[in-house]
Amino acid sequence: MIRRIGIRLLCVVMVCLWLAACRKLPSSSNQPLKIEPIRSMAAISAEYGNLVAVTASSPNLALLWFEKPDKSIVIVGVILGSTPSLASDITLIPRN
Repeated sequence: MIRRIGIRLLCVVMVCLWLAACRKLPSSSNQPLKIEPIRSMAAISAEYGNLVAVTASSPNLALLWFEKPDKSIVIVGVILGSTPSLASDITLIPRN
């Protein structure tokens, strides 16, 4: 009986210490992602880096994820359909 009370008390103390230590992490930046017009509607620029992933945003839109040498990410949209085309804008995600 005493052992159970001791274990419960220990658990309560541990939870209280954990909650007291919890704090919101400072955000590195709250700025929106940078969106730029694509350089060429005919081809994807090699400056965007290496292709690292392809995701489907919707049945008619695929997103190509590129990693630049500085580790920043460039997202290029490909509009699928009878005549596939590149989206007019790219998204840039900086990395620290």
